[in-house]
Amino acid sequence: MSTDIKHARQLLDHLAQDQVAAVVHVMEVMLDPVSRALANAPPEDEEISAEEEQSVAEAREWLKHNKPIPHEDVLAELGLTMADFERMGQAPLPPASQGLARFLTTQEGDVKRSRDIEPPELRLRRSDYRVRFHDHGDSTQVLGDKHRKDAYR
Repeated sequence: MSTDIKHARQLLDHLAQDQVAAVVHVMEVMLDPVSRALANAPPEDEEISAEEEQSVAEAREWLKHNKPIPHEDVLAELGLTMADFERMGQAPLPPASQGLARFLTTQEGDVKRSRDIEPPELRLRRSDYRVRFHDHGDSTQVLGDKHRKDAYR
């Protein structure tokens, strides 16, 4: 047994129970692979633009005069729950959404314009799934991403 381990055990014997619990927590964090990877991650080397710095400064100034908006409130405004948000990180995009991502980057895919709908509604078909959306040029509004039997209800 190394001298450092013996010394650590001697020190632990002199700590109060709550201090031992804190040391155990620190050791668990040190042994966790994700925590270790984060601790050893190189510093950010991407340049921060003047525009990004300005945005951060504006956000910090806003926070001096306003309460932060809880994540749950932002999600609720979008019609989502925390459970919905957590599922988003776990589930891959549905097949049709993968097709929409491809269409938006390459302009390739089975896309048709719906008749007599204003603003123009587009429909992307991918296998048995349909994505209905509006293309506003600088943004895309997804109206639905469903199986074809449910897509137009």
